Amino acid sequence: MAFGNVGDVAKFYFFAAPSGGGLFLLELIISKSSGVASGSLKAAGAAQTFAHDFSALARSLLSS
Repeated sequence: MAFGNVGDVAKFYFFAAPSGGGLFLLELIISKSSGVASGSLKAAGAAQTFAHDFSALARSLLSS
């Protein structure tokens, strides 16, 4: 995990390497003043097969 602030925006980066191979990168951007969050999920290699499940899990965690 990595994170940092740029003005009013906080950025968080998470990565995962599933046992089947490949990589995931999740970027989460939060506006401090509005409280609005957005995310971007990228997958490479064999991880693309699991991207849908990982995205659903991330959405679930962010909505709770």
